[in-house]
Amino acid sequence: MKTCQNLTFAILVSLVLSATPLLAEDLFGVSSHLWKPVEDVVYLQEVSQKIATEQPVQSVAALNGACYFLSGDAIYELKEGSATRMPSTPRGTKRLLQEDGRLWALAESGLYRLGNETWRMIDDREFVDLCMHLGVLHAATREDIYRLEGDALVDVKPEGGWLSSDITVVMEDGSQVLADPVRLGPIHRIDSYSGTLYALRPGHLVLLDGRIVNKDIIDWGAMPSPTTRDMLALGSRLFVSTDKGLAVLRGMALTSLKGADGLPYEDLT
Repeated sequence: MKTCQNLTFAILVSLVLSATPLLAEDLFGVSSHLWKPVEDVVYLQEVSQKIATEQPVQSVAALNGACYFLSGDAIYELKEGSATRMPSTPRGTKRLLQEDGRLWALAESGLYRLGNETWRMIDDREFVDLCMHLGVLHAATREDIYRLEGDALVDVKPEGGWLSSDITVVMEDGSQVLADPVRLGPIHRIDSYSGTLYALRPGHLVLLDGRIVNKDIIDWGAMPSPTTRDMLALGSRLFVSTDKGLAVLRGMALTSLKGADGLPYEDLT
C-alpha cells in the first residue's frame, strides 16, 4: 500500500514539473509589448585621453575654453589634443590661476597676466594666492594683501596698521596697546566667503573685520590638523584641506569631513 502511495506521488510531481514550462510560456509568451528595448551602445563617460609630459604637471587653469598647465619651467596650452609650449614663461612660475576672466601666473619674479599670448608683469613681488572679493581682484604675498586698482596693486592695510581681536589689549577709549604690530601673515591662501575676506595661515583661519585681524571666533571649533594645505570658498561653505581631513566652515561653525574612502582631502586646487 505504501509503495503504491509513493508511486502515485512521484507521478503527480512529474506531471507538475513537466507542465511548468507550458504554464510559463502561456503567462509570459506575449506577442506584442507596450515597451521597446533600449539599444545597447558604448558608454563613453570612461573614455579619456592621456597627454604625456616629460615632467610632472604642477598647476592647471582654464580660460575661454582653453586649458593651460605648468610643467617644469614652462607653461603649455592644450590645442587639438596636443600640448603646445607657450613662447615665454615668467621666471620661477609656481601657480596658474583664472580670476576676473583672466589668466594669471604667480612666479618668484612677480605677478603676471596673460594678454594676446604674452605674459605682462603687473607687480614684481612674489604672491601666493589670488581671489575675487566684492568684485575686485585681491592678491596676497606671505605678509600682506593687496587689491587691484587699474594695473596697480594697493595694500589693504589700514592707516595706522591692523588691530587685534584680543579684548585684553583694548583700552576704555577703544584704542589698543600692542606690544608688537598685528601681522596678517604668514599667509598661505586667501578667499572671499560670505562677503568677508579670509586668510589661511598654517593651522588656522583669520578674517578681516574692518581694521581688525580676527582670529578668536569661539564658534569655529578646531582644525582636524595644524597642517593645512589649501582653501576654497564654494557657495555657503568654506573648505580647508589638511593632512587629516577636510574642515568645512558653515556660517561660523567649523566641522571636519573625510572622503568616501575614509582618506583625507589634501588638495583643492
